[in-house]
Amino acid sequence: MRKVHLSLASEYDNIDLVDSVTEACLRFAGFDETLTEHMTLAIREAAANAIKHGNRQQPEKIAEVVFEIDDETITVHIRDQGEGFEVEEVPDPLAPENILKGAGRGIFLMRQLMDEVSFAFDGGTHVTMRKERPVAGDQDEAGEEE
Repeated sequence: MRKVHLSLASEYDNIDLVDSVTEACLRFAGFDETLTEHMTLAIREAAANAIKHGNRQQPEKIAEVVFEIDDETITVHIRDQGEGFEVEEVPDPLAPENILKGAGRGIFLMRQLMDEVSFAFDGGTHVTMRKERPVAGDQDEAGEEE
């Protein structure tokens, strides 16, 4: 297993660094361009939530991003030092009353673009996202799994 670990000051500009490292890790892991774009968006959302909502952009608080790459999957852990939140209380962005509201869209995207997304609250928020590598021949021309 390969592991890449980032420890970042909670400054919004560091999200661009997360994007660059994410793209490099996903290409190394063999994901195609379309899946790389999708997964980068999901990971960006989680990192932005950690920095903006979890750590409230306080530079002394650290956001951690860890990529674990093995033969079949990539697992990404994102941790902050915030107070956590109730996942069940995040509004459904598809509900008619929430269509014009921004809350909940990041978590929705993470869940749509990754195979698994889980949350734990252990002295901060710990988001774990996992994506299996597609087997050769299991993607159509747009990069979508068949």
